Amino acid sequence: MTNKRNGYSLVEVLIAMGILGTVLIAIMTLFVWGRRNVYSGKQMSRAIAIGDRILEDLAPLTKKDIYNGAFNMLDTASPTTSVAILGTTYTNCSIRSTKANVIPSAPSDITTQTAGGPDFLDKWRTQMGSDLANASVTLLLQPSSDPTNTPPRFGTAQVLRVRVIVQWDESAGSRRGRNLVLDTVKTF
Repeated sequence: MTNKRNGYSLVEVLIAMGILGTVLIAIMTLFVWGRRNVYSGKQMSRAIAIGDRILEDLAPLTKKDIYNGAFNMLDTASPTTSVAILGTTYTNCSIRSTKANVIPSAPSDITTQTAGGPDFLDKWRTQMGSDLANASVTLLLQPSSDPTNTPPRFGTAQVLRVRVIVQWDESAGSRRGRNLVLDTVKTF
C-alpha cells in the first residue's frame, strides 16, 4: 500500500501564516508611511505658497514703504546685535514675526503688529489659517554693511537682505517642528 498525503501539515500552515503576516505588516507600513508623506507634502506646499506670497508682497515695496510703512522702523535705527533662530546666529538684523515668542530670548525690538500702513503680519497670520498647526512667519531684515553704511543702519543701506522663515508643527498634537526658509535681496 502507498501512503498518500492529503493536505498540509501543521508546520507548513504555520510557516505560510508567518510569511503572510510578515508581508501584510510590510504592506500596511507602506500605506501608513505613504499617508504621512502625502500629508507632510501638503503642509510643505501650503508653507511654500505662504512664503511665496510674502516675497510677492515685499517685492514692489520701496525703502520707505518697508522701513516706515510696513514694519515701523526708524531710518536711523540700528539692527539688533545678535539673534539665534533655528540654530543659526544672525547679526545686525531686526525681526518681525507673527509670534512674539518665536525664539526663546526675543530681542526688545521684535514687532508682531504694524501700527499704520499695511498690516502684513496680520494678513500673513490669516493666510496661514488652520492649515498649519502652531504656525508662524518670521522676517529677518538685515541691512548691508559696506564702507558707506558702517555701522549698518536701515536708512542708509543700499541693500537689504530679507529672510522669510515659516515654522509649523507637523500636526496639532505633534512635537515635530517643520520650517521653510526663503531668502531675497532688496536693492534701493
